[in-house]
Amino acid sequence: MNLHLTAVPALLALALFAAVLLPAVWSREPARRRAAERVVRILVDAFRPARRR
Repeated sequence: MNLHLTAVPALLALALFAAVLLPAVWSREPARRRAAERVVRILVDAFRPARRR
């Protein structure tokens, strides 16, 4: 039962990545590629553990 609770968000994240970010990354337009890079950085930073100072 817990598998369903974790599988649904993972599938939604994968669908978002495949439908939105990959076409932008593969775009010929530099502005779209830069925007996609910024989105990926934001997502990675959101899930990265906070660094201690």
